[in-house]
Amino acid sequence: MRIVIIEVSTFRLAEGVTEDVFLAADAAVQTDFFHLQPGILRRTTARGDEGTYAAVSLWSSMDDALSTERVAPSDPVARAFAELTRDVRVERYESLD
Repeated sequence: MRIVIIEVSTFRLAEGVTEDVFLAADAAVQTDFFHLQPGILRRTTARGDEGTYAAVSLWSSMDDALSTERVAPSDPVARAFAELTRDVRVERYESLD
């Protein structure tokens, strides 16, 4: 069985950030940061009720997910994306199938 790490990040948009601005930054971070990281398998973003959002990423290993978390603050595209969000919560799970 191949273990995949499922990372779920939930958040809200920072004060004054429009969804159009957020979506542009999300597209940039998707192509110019996440999909350049070792071990990324898939990433998608979703909108929930009452202004909540989630980004779900699938990783080949926990090391890949944690390594990306460590380098994100020094990457200008990832940092610009992070500045648009608040109340960020990240959870990681091992797949069971």
